Amino acid sequence: MDLELSSPVKVEIDRLNEEAYCTLINAVGWEQRSRKDARQLLANALVTVVATSAGIVVGMGRASGDGRSYAHVSDIAVDPAFQGQQIGAALVQTLLDELDRLSGSCITVTLNATAENAGFYERFGFVMSETPNFLVRPGRSAAL
Repeated sequence: MDLELSSPVKVEIDRLNEEAYCTLINAVGWEQRSRKDARQLLANALVTVVATSAGIVVGMGRASGDGRSYAHVSDIAVDPAFQGQQIGAALVQTLLDELDRLSGSCITVTLNATAENAGFYERFGFVMSETPNFLVRPGRSAAL
């Protein structure tokens, strides 16, 4: 999937820190977490991604799991001032590409999404499961 980002936005793997994490969850209005909790979440992540513009963190995401057969995507967030610029799509695609690289493309990826934003994830191969608000993207050699 080709994604056209605004030229000054850069997406990087494994560069997310707890300060940026806490700043972003505050910007998007999510339940606050302590720096200690953020540090633990990031330490336990299999992969993190961060989007920056002019050195400022404007988006993030993370995935946890075993790195071979299963991963769960969490905390895809883009600062409201930067939404609508394909940054969220670039974060998800970068996470999925890295998970595929780690697993040889056979990893099953899950995430939780509201009915309102499920369509966003469906374009990446996720399908709604029988569990409400739970989407799955099977690995190429895995079945639902």
